[in-house]
Amino acid sequence: MACKKNSFESKSDFEPKEFSYTEMKIPDFFGSLVTNHWKDFNAIDHSDYDALFSENEISEENSLNNKTFYTIKILHELFTSKNASNGSKGEILNIPYFWHWINPNPRYEIKSLLTNKNLNQVKPPKEFANYKSYADIDRTPYLFLSELVIEKELYHTATEGYFSTFGWCSEREMAFICLLNTLGYEGKVITNTIIVGQNLLFRCVKKTTN
Repeated sequence: MACKKNSFESKSDFEPKEFSYTEMKIPDFFGSLVTNHWKDFNAIDHSDYDALFSENEISEENSLNNKTFYTIKILHELFTSKNASNGSKGEILNIPYFWHWINPNPRYEIKSLLTNKNLNQVKPPKEFANYKSYADIDRTPYLFLSELVIEKELYHTATEGYFSTFGWCSEREMAFICLLNTLGYEGKVITNTIIVGQNLLFRCVKKTTN
């Protein structure tokens, strides 16, 4: 799946560089995003970076360490909502949180802009044929990510407005881990806990001592 993204916006007191991205595969886009903007994230807030590197004696001079840390941090910031409640979004991307497998299902109120019907009235794709409707499917990493990078919004609700993709805890976590794995980082989702920190420490180069 290819995507097109343009520019980076910030309300901080510094001016980040702006980048344009040509059409590319999803992992390549997010990899380029990290490379181009990790210094912006560091300038906004580097307290967690400083604490982790200091406590574990990780070298700040090693470029691979910085790339590893900020790949995980930036993707986490992009995909995480503020809390586990319907309509909650993160600070950067407009990805609403919607509960699943509860009654009533809040996803029944989401309207598909392609069909102009609520998702519970939309037939699921053939790969989700065992589900009653599009609103009932478990959103796979491929579906979550591929819809995220489509140029036009796909969905609408009266409370959340227009958006391209959505998901609850496990769907967001699986997309996050799948993307990390594609970029060469190991991670697992275990009872809603994302295990990437230990792998981060193993990959990082320690400070040298005289």
